[in-house]
This record gives sequence, structure tokens and C-alpha cells, in this order.
Amino acid sequence: MKDEKYGLIAFPGTTESLKAEKLLKQEGYSVSFRPLPPVITADCGFGLEIPLEKIREIREFIEQSPVQTAGFYHIIIKDGEKIITSLE
Repeated sequence: MKDEKYGLIAFPGTTESLKAEKLLKQEGYSVSFRPLPPVITADCGFGLEIPLEKIREIREFIEQSPVQTAGFYHIIIKDGEKIITSLE
């Protein structure tokens, strides 16, 4: 099984996640919706998967926008185990 690594942004609500998706796509970033793992608590059950190598850049961009977030995470899936690190 191949290891998987990605960044994930959680949001306080669906409206915020949709706003973030639109802004990031307008800036040319590759993003997609993904269900939040149960250990990440946020009112919106979905987060935006983002390229791990762009997480710092995307975080700076989002923090300058009117979009509110509930957290940024680094996700690694290795040998079927999910390792989640908060980037707060």
C-alpha cells in the first residue's frame, strides 16, 4: 500500500468551506472536499484537501482572506494507519 500525505483545512461551517474552495481555485490551487476524520472536530463535516507542499503558502493566503477556518492539518496514511498533526 502506498503512503498518502496531504494537507487538510477544517472549517466552522459549510459556507466557509465553499468560500475557501472558490478563492483557492481562483488562485489556481488544486483542492478537493474530503470528509474530516472523527478526531477533528468542526461543525462542517468536510474539509479541503490541499497539496502538502503548498500548505504554508495556502495558509498565509487564507489567513489574509475573509474566510474563517477551524484548523490546518498534516495527514499521513501509512500502512493503513492515519497520523494527524495539527498545524496550529
